Amino acid sequence: RVVRRTGARVLLLTGTAIQVTGATVIVVALTTGAGLVGLLPGLLLVVGSVGLTAPNATALALTNHGAIAGSAAALLGLGQYVIAGSAAPLVGIAGENTAMPMAAVIATGAVLALAAAVLAGRGQDPHEVEAELLAA
Repeated sequence: RVVRRTGARVLLLTGTAIQVTGATVIVVALTTGAGLVGLLPGLLLVVGSVGLTAPNATALALTNHGAIAGSAAALLGLGQYVIAGSAAPLVGIAGENTAMPMAAVIATGAVLALAAAVLAGRGQDPHEVEAELLAA
C-alpha cells in the first residue's frame, strides 16, 4: 500500500538515509565510548531499514528486465553474496577487541548504498518506472 502512495524509489531513498543515520549513530557511540546502550539504536536503524531497502531496490533493479527476470535476480543474489563475503573479513581485520572495523564497514556500505540509490534513478522518468512496477 505504501508503495502505491509514495513510490518505490522514495522508499529506497528513505531506507538508505535511515541506514546512513544508523551508521552515524554507531560510529558516534563507538568513538564516545557509549557502550551497548549507545550502539543498539544505531544497529536497530541499520537492520530495521533493510525492510525498506531490499524489496524496493530489487523491484527497481528488475523493472526493465522482465524477459530475463530469473537471470537478473540470480545476478543480484550473487552480488549480495560477493559483497557479504568481502565485507565479513574486513570486520575482523583489527581483531576482536574493537568494533570500529564493523562500524567502518557498515558506514561505508550505507554511504555507498545511498549514493547508488541517488545515482541509479537519474535520467529515468519516475512515473514510468512506478507505472511499470504497479502493473507487474
